[in-house]
Amino acid sequence: MIYEPQVNDFVRWSKGKVEGWIYFKDKEYITIEINVKPKNEENYEACCLHRNDRLLVLCYTQQWKELDILHQGNRHMIMLLLPLAGPVTQEWSAKHPAIDIACLEGAPIRAAHSGKAKIHYEWKMGNVVELYGDDGLITKYAHLSQTNKEKFYQAGDVIGYCGNTGQWTSGPHLHFESNKPYQF
Repeated sequence: MIYEPQVNDFVRWSKGKVEGWIYFKDKEYITIEINVKPKNEENYEACCLHRNDRLLVLCYTQQWKELDILHQGNRHMIMLLLPLAGPVTQEWSAKHPAIDIACLEGAPIRAAHSGKAKIHYEWKMGNVVELYGDDGLITKYAHLSQTNKEKFYQAGDVIGYCGNTGQWTSGPHLHFESNKPYQF
């Protein structure tokens, strides 16, 4: 029987000698989050997406028969506060490892968890706040019209305001991403 991969399972992809957590699944592929380069460097650059200090390896459905499950559902989803109420205009995918939430410009953006804020500007993403939790959780809030100061924030504190900054935007929205699986 072929293993049916599930998000949060820890798997080994036999052919690629890759081990990691299943981060995302849809009908055509899964992504496996790994900390280091696969042992087999063949086609490495073609199959890997960079995500902060981690890599996401794409594994298409025709390759699922090559997966071995090592631990089932051992990685729990982190509960986060919703940083902004509004319609999700773009879901998470391997090419877009974040969600986009539409908003009115100037709407307050709240910290999804407690952590130390670092603020910077990226030409693609505009004004960005990255929130670093004590447990290694990192969340990113992009396209902000303005940001508050670099300091420690509690979950629910206002860290900035919704905007339309950066080159990769088509209107006011929050681009929200996390380095760990989460749910609101």
